Amino acid sequence: MSKAWIEDLWLTEPRETLPDGSKVKIPVPSSVTKSLAAYMKTPEKAKVPGKFKTARYGHGKRWRVSWWATLPDGSKKRSSKAFSTRADAESFAAAMEDDIRSGRYVDPADADRPFQSVALEWLASKNNLRGRSYLRYENDMTRYVLPKWGDRPIGSIQESEVSEWVHELQSGTAPHEFKRKTTMQPMKRRTIKGVVKDAFGGVMAYASSPKRRWILSNPAADVELPQDAETDDRVFLSHQQVADIAEAAARVDVKNPMVSKLLIIFLAYTGLRANEALALRIGDLDFTRMRISVTKTITADRQGREIEGKPKSGRNRIVPIPGFLTADLEQVCDGRTDDDYLFTALHGGMIHLNTWRTRVWYPAKEGAGYGDVKGLRIHSLRHTYASFAIGAGCDVKTLQSIMGHASATETLNTYAELWPDRIDEVAAVMEAKYQQWEAQRRE
Repeated sequence: MSKAWIEDLWLTEPRETLPDGSKVKIPVPSSVTKSLAAYMKTPEKAKVPGKFKTARYGHGKRWRVSWWATLPDGSKKRSSKAFSTRADAESFAAAMEDDIRSGRYVDPADADRPFQSVALEWLASKNNLRGRSYLRYENDMTRYVLPKWGDRPIGSIQESEVSEWVHELQSGTAPHEFKRKTTMQPMKRRTIKGVVKDAFGGVMAYASSPKRRWILSNPAADVELPQDAETDDRVFLSHQQVADIAEAAARVDVKNPMVSKLLIIFLAYTGLRANEALALRIGDLDFTRMRISVTKTITADRQGREIEGKPKSGRNRIVPIPGFLTADLEQVCDGRTDDDYLFTALHGGMIHLNTWRTRVWYPAKEGAGYGDVKGLRIHSLRHTYASFAIGAGCDVKTLQSIMGHASATETLNTYAELWPDRIDEVAAVMEAKYQQWEAQRRE
């Protein structure tokens, strides 16, 4: 049997019984097929004897292509698709057989799945995704991805369309849906990556996986992202600038000045992420060994509620405490239990980063005279620590461990240019070693 075959849903070849009792099919006369061809839009006017009509005559599309295909799990499935004309049916059947033979087969019913339904299924499958990451995917999907692709069949989306969408996102002209009446701004490369490669691309990779094979490939996989005009928005502060912002924070936070001042200094001289610092308990500090145990961070669940979770890399780490911080840290810890948060709000509760950023960080930055410094964020204090550590001679592996990067490659990609050029130093040491060997050889 052919893997794909065509059926006429309107006309049939009736069986008649001959005098000898045998049965034969009666072919449809050419006059009938010609009459029907002339009245395809009004088949009731065609001269078609009743015995040649099927029960579906004149209703729906006339031609049906059926085929058997092997699914990814090895099972067989019969599928079909209807067409108005035989030419379209034949063209589809030929293409279908070619796809089946070449291994490019995709069930049309799967390719016709609306993007939105696949996106919801993909999101529901992300069981290991942290709350904040899940919320970011969900927000990107709601704001940018679904307004563009929600109703489209996944199999109809082409790479060229995704590339055009990237340009729309970059220029701020892409379809979008915001809860508030906000004008869409042009996106930078990092944000576009999150929307196109991570959210949209995640859905299409899910659909094209060998387990499902609803589409042949992910149309976002090879799409190039634009380069920003200014790609480096990192800020590395000097010791004086850190002190200026810390002093300004103390002036701004008049009811809790010591905590806000110390938090800024602490972030700049330990390299912790802000939410890692805010999750620290007093018991996480070991003043004997001068070490901090980083085992938690403040994150969010899928409803957006703040909770404690594992650090970003998923691994605990140990971070050194600079000696000059000891006195202030001991003062903050004095008289409190190991289970208390190290940095607390005025009445003893946890500090919420978004609130503290608005209430203290922004005014402190302005008050210190650095309000116009482009890219200056709380996270800049972490970058600043890296620059201080490298300047003090810290090697890549040690800095990776302290910063909690997933790999040394990440550390190098982020801070490679901060390590000094030691080419001449290496050459000088090699020269000295060679001369030492040469002198020994001559003795």
